[in-house]
Amino acid sequence: MIMLLIAEFVAGGLAAFYKDKDLVSRQNLQQHTKTICRYSNFSFYLNISAITFLVTIPILTSYGNLVMEVDIPGINVHKSPIYEIVYAFEAFFEAPIAALTYMAHVNMFLIFASIGTFMMKELQTKLNNLSDLNNIEAEVMINNCIKTHITIIKYAEDLEAMFTFVNFVDVFLFCFAICLMLVYSSMDFSAALMLKGLQPMFLQAALLFLLFRFGHDFSDESLNVAHAAYNTDWINRSLQFQKSILFIITRSQKPLQLTVAGFKPLTMEVFVSILRISYSFFSVLQSSL
Repeated sequence: MIMLLIAEFVAGGLAAFYKDKDLVSRQNLQQHTKTICRYSNFSFYLNISAITFLVTIPILTSYGNLVMEVDIPGINVHKSPIYEIVYAFEAFFEAPIAALTYMAHVNMFLIFASIGTFMMKELQTKLNNLSDLNNIEAEVMINNCIKTHITIIKYAEDLEAMFTFVNFVDVFLFCFAICLMLVYSSMDFSAALMLKGLQPMFLQAALLFLLFRFGHDFSDESLNVAHAAYNTDWINRSLQFQKSILFIITRSQKPLQLTVAGFKPLTMEVFVSILRISYSFFSVLQSSL
């Protein structure tokens, strides 16, 4: 819920910035705000369903099971009334805090990456409108576009520095969970234990998919800036205008990428590769058992 408020606050700040802009920009902002809130709602309800599942499955299986197994020296946590106290603490405090903290990180990334994507789409709109301006107006607008592009590049660098290592931890834990659960599936484990382990893995997979999806869109829109700049009526413009267009196109040839600790970019191709590598690793482990 806090992240939803942050999303609305950020969107409200963008709305205040664009309140004097044209109707198309305001409509794009409204649509973009709805997209942010929709994905934030999706991750929120996904986490709520995951917490509910983790909390109820110990009760549904057998009495004495905990949400997360603990061992306190000298105390049997599986006997009443200690069991009820520990279970209530895990069910209503520990599990929700852990899940919602992770959701906060994911939603924060989605919000900031989505803002960058929106700014690049707005830059493309400005470039597409250059053909409708006279030479003097086009000169002023292209200078503003260059300043906006530089700001977006700096924003992407800050975003990369903020989330790159956290993204690496997310990918590492996801790959580890996949390998672990696939190995468990080849052993003699109860169905309840398998469900308890698979459910968090699927949750993390869904949230990780969102990270890679938004990172992929971020990178794609940075490349689309070059296409928008090239499609302007730059041939009949002044030499200075042509140099400005060339500057934007040259810089946009290298996509703005959000990465996993600098190793791999957050793209859907990399996400699919992670799934394939995890399964290949599982096949190697299974053959060695």
